[in-house]
Amino acid sequence: MKYFVVVYERPTTTLLRIREFAAGDWASANRTRNDLELAYRLRPDVEIVLLGADSIEGLRSTHSRYFVKVADPDAPATLRVA
Repeated sequence: MKYFVVVYERPTTTLLRIREFAAGDWASANRTRNDLELAYRLRPDVEIVLLGADSIEGLRSTHSRYFVKVADPDAPATLRVA
């Protein structure tokens, strides 16, 4: 299972950032989540989550609310809203 750190802006339903981590790299993913929690600590409208999934497509299927709008320029094209 891969890990994904998602930064999501609730009021605008926008995915601000997403970062993928290799299977078994939970420690790095959790460190990144902690760092982002600190960086966004003054933004209560921003949600930072660490999720596990087999693929980005699987994550989009199980957690679709995070992918309504994608602002992250580095996000895979498969996440773009048509």
